[in-house]
Amino acid sequence: RLVRAAWETARLETGFPSRAAQGAEGDAHAPDVPPEEVLREIETLSEELRADLLQTFRDTARYVSGSVGRLGRLRRRWNAPLLAAADRSLFRASRGRGAAPWRGVNLGGWFLLEPGPCSYFWEALPAKAKAAKCEWGCCAALGRVAATKMLEEHRRTYFGKTDFAEMKAAGITHVRLPIGAWCVLGPRPDEPFVGPCLDDLDRAIDLVEESGLELVLDLHGCVGGESGAAPCGREDTTWNYRMWDARSSLEALRVLAERYAGRRCICGLGVCNEPAMSTPAPVLARYYESAVRTIRRAGMVAGEVTILLPVYTEFRTAEFIYLWQSNYSSYEDCAFDLHLYQCFGSLWSALSLESHMRAARGRE
Repeated sequence: RLVRAAWETARLETGFPSRAAQGAEGDAHAPDVPPEEVLREIETLSEELRADLLQTFRDTARYVSGSVGRLGRLRRRWNAPLLAAADRSLFRASRGRGAAPWRGVNLGGWFLLEPGPCSYFWEALPAKAKAAKCEWGCCAALGRVAATKMLEEHRRTYFGKTDFAEMKAAGITHVRLPIGAWCVLGPRPDEPFVGPCLDDLDRAIDLVEESGLELVLDLHGCVGGESGAAPCGREDTTWNYRMWDARSSLEALRVLAERYAGRRCICGLGVCNEPAMSTPAPVLARYYESAVRTIRRAGMVAGEVTILLPVYTEFRTAEFIYLWQSNYSSYEDCAFDLHLYQCFGSLWSALSLESHMRAARGRE
């Protein structure tokens, strides 16, 4: 029963069709399990066993659903009506902003530190701080005074006019700026983050606007974290979705929307980044709906700013369409934000370049 529950969870995540969706007769030995029952079953496992079991089934489902030949064609046929429905009613982005393709890059490591995107900053750190894997750990190791001094300098100088001029000359049209909620609201009493830094953020947006580029602001690190991974500001193996402070995160979005409504360069606002897959989809959907209402009431209007709602991983797309197909069409100028990685998990590392290219083409 637990194995069947794990398989059903992986099937929902990957978008691989059930036997009923395939048009075949039901399989009495492996029936579909209702999502709420899946959660109850999976939660009875130990954390380690649950993670191993789910990863095994995820890899299997991804391989089968993405394979070429009959099953690959079956998956594409099954997804076709879902994608058509999404195109008609779910993704109602403004025609003006969606008329031309975006060519964009991320401004990672500027207002949310990560060792990779700001490697030169990390290399200059003292040994203890350099060993940290996230902004929380870095600031905690540096201490309040040193962290404040280094972060203030970094935020003022990490990108300049020349950088944006070079992006523009290279054909870039859009940039995405990840920020932590502490940059907007300041850290909570028990957090080592440095903030708020809205004046620095103002200057950053001025630079983008002066360059003629368009900007997507992204609340990359929510209050309490939308996961326990380093990209949201803190790597925390004890994290669970109940630690995500949705109310305070919505307040950060409200401040951003009020402050930057009407700015010519801002074309999008992301409400979080890569929320943990352990966050139940209904919980995430409620946060997204609240975020849309908050941003619109604060002055960022449809037709000027698209609201980006992450679906992470991409295999939760069908789940979100199922949840929202009855009411999401009432929200104007919103889009699901999919991060199409082809690097995580043992399956991807085993593929040839040709197989990678074929998989990428299949996602178009």
